[in-house]
Amino acid sequence: ELAAGKFADVVVFDPQTVIDRGTYAEPHQPPVGIDLVVVNGAIAWSPAGVPKFSAGSYPGRALKFGA
Repeated sequence: ELAAGKFADVVVFDPQTVIDRGTYAEPHQPPVGIDLVVVNGAIAWSPAGVPKFSAGSYPGRALKFGA
């Protein structure tokens, strides 16, 4: 459930058209069918391009597994 004050990553995509076009020869091809990626409330990717974040200000955070 999405709620204010919570951490969430959201990908808006069309399951009928989503495809990864990257190959071993050309790995940096953008995907098709993905409209938006939001990480903790900040747009991390859109068809218009990847936003520029200043050093140390990326919206994601590392997950710690185990204890």
